[in-house]
Amino acid sequence: MKISNRKNLSLIMVLMLVFTAALVSSCANNHPIDESKLPRLEEQTEQQAQQQDQGQQNAQQEQAQQQTEQPTQQQQQQQQPAGPQVSEAQAINIVLKKVPGATQSNLVSFGSDYDDGRWLYEGELRYNGLEYDFEIDGMTGNILEWEIDD
Repeated sequence: MKISNRKNLSLIMVLMLVFTAALVSSCANNHPIDESKLPRLEEQTEQQAQQQDQGQQNAQQEQAQQQTEQPTQQQQQQQQPAGPQVSEAQAINIVLKKVPGATQSNLVSFGSDYDDGRWLYEGELRYNGLEYDFEIDGMTGNILEWEIDD
């Protein structure tokens, strides 16, 4: 039997005191000890060991489940390609060529995003009272969406 922590040691000491008190009482009264009424040290420590083992198994199962549910940073990097083939500057030039006279200062918003397995550039340009919303494929440079609002 292995004593794994102070709690088990304390329990053993209490059980020894109970046994000693019963023994002293029995000797003092000259009565034999009824061993069936004494706590079984081996049974109790065995139950505690089983409970600790079950708790450890539960904790290990929980940890394994969390690891399978959450993709690691390495897996996320593998799922996402290195980056778009079309640079930001190239994407901006594609938009500016579509709106003659507009300059980069007319861009209200512009950014890249990885969505549905591909890189995209999205943005908004305002020029001559019109608002242009666009989406450009970051791998090919093709314009995927182009909306003009007044």
